[in-house]
Amino acid sequence: MALKKFFKECNISTLDDVFSKYEYGQDWRVEIVIGTDVQSAEFRIQSKVFTSTKKVEGRRLSQNIKINTLTYLAELSVPVMLHYHDHVNDKSYWMWLDEWYEKNYAPIWEKQKTKKVSIIKQGHELDSKAAAKIIQHVMNYHKRSLMLKRVSLANDTNDHFNFRYSTSGTGYSIDVFEKYPGAIQDSPVQGELKLTSEAEAILKRGFERGESVTFLGNLNLTGLPEWFTSTLNNLNTIEIKAFFAVPGDTIPLELEYLNKDDQCIFSTFAIFKYKHKGTHFMEMEGLSKKYPIKINITIDQQKPESNINIEYSHPNGYRPAELLEYDEILSKLITIGKLRITNKDSEEIYVIEEFTVTPKPLFTDDRMRQLVVNLDEINTAFDLDIKIPERTISADEENIINVFSDALREGHTNLLWPLPFTDTDHVLIVDKDRNTYKDFIKHIEAHGYSLIPPQSIIVKIFDQEITVQAGLLVYPTEIVNMDEIESSLSTDAETILIAFKFDQSKSEVFFPDFLEDELKRIP
Repeated sequence: MALKKFFKECNISTLDDVFSKYEYGQDWRVEIVIGTDVQSAEFRIQSKVFTSTKKVEGRRLSQNIKINTLTYLAELSVPVMLHYHDHVNDKSYWMWLDEWYEKNYAPIWEKQKTKKVSIIKQGHELDSKAAAKIIQHVMNYHKRSLMLKRVSLANDTNDHFNFRYSTSGTGYSIDVFEKYPGAIQDSPVQGELKLTSEAEAILKRGFERGESVTFLGNLNLTGLPEWFTSTLNNLNTIEIKAFFAVPGDTIPLELEYLNKDDQCIFSTFAIFKYKHKGTHFMEMEGLSKKYPIKINITIDQQKPESNINIEYSHPNGYRPAELLEYDEILSKLITIGKLRITNKDSEEIYVIEEFTVTPKPLFTDDRMRQLVVNLDEINTAFDLDIKIPERTISADEENIINVFSDALREGHTNLLWPLPFTDTDHVLIVDKDRNTYKDFIKHIEAHGYSLIPPQSIIVKIFDQEITVQAGLLVYPTEIVNMDEIESSLSTDAETILIAFKFDQSKSEVFFPDFLEDELKRIP
């Protein structure tokens, strides 16, 4: 009865007029009628009535729907609207089920029988404003379907051209190709998209939240053969759907480094994770499986002409053998002509064809480096200039290695804790509340060492999670002020983790001589 009342109030005529007492699980097929003209545009409605006072409380209405029903509705060739009616308060709410399905689908559904589907009440009231949006959405959906049919018909009936219709981001395109074998592209159709201020606000909101959004845009098309323009009569205004990666989403990509002849020098497979920072800022980070290198790519979406920062770093610190291999890889970049990014289906996503690479050391020992890539222009030739500083072990470092070896032989192995997130690093655990830590920092400063201000992390040791401070001891470098280090310590940290990253290719683990007395004082 709720839908019948809604159709009557909004002056909507339907070809279906079937109602049950409570409309429980009623599957409707509704065709749009404007005046007396049937528009051949239709949609489905899956309806549910809530009669329990308890079930209509709160911010949302929810019901469990069978997985096979959700799959069936999602695979229909027409839009599907979900309608929940609050019989207690005589209010109705709605949403597009296919949009919910795209956002929430997961492979684990195959093991489930039902899935809870909720509609948030605020902003989803079924009223006259909603009716206008529903009709507009269905009509635009119908126009897109009609375009696909016309393109297919043109391909089947025309002897000279092939047509390809596609939608992407904030626009769509129709490419026209000659049919004979080996033909080159004849007349690509160009589309200029103009957005209203309301559409721009919707697009901005979608980017900020990492959500897919739908908005309307006006298109001016050029490049179509005159005899084909009749197929676009009703497509001056089209509904656009823009997809933004949700924070936390991961996408498998392959990075192929090519020379100027488009020959692959080497490739890496990475899992990229999207993060949103601010209004127009997105960061992708991935961990290569072929080479143990962490990759951070930062792109400022608001300033595409600005730098693309790519940071390479080994998650566990470099061992000499890996460092040599890494340097060898970087040296090959000098001959590379472009960087091509493809998805798991080998479909090209993006190509950077001109950039310069300059390594910047993250720490003074140059074991971890940062590469800053300047994206100057696209689709032009370029040269790369990379200089890798040579790495040698100093006499002081040799002395440290020897002292560490002596400390190990003296029975300090109980002080070495393997971290759960690496199999090569070892740490010294120091109680933050004892004078040992302050004395330790004084020793560091006296011997020309520095402790990078630690960060608060959670570490699991023997299945017990504790909050700790993780800092990196580096040598020799600029002395870090003791007050700066103390001010960076988290008040909830129970212990301090001091990580030692030296020559891990050797079997021994070492400690410097100035720590020897302090080590004996720690139980």
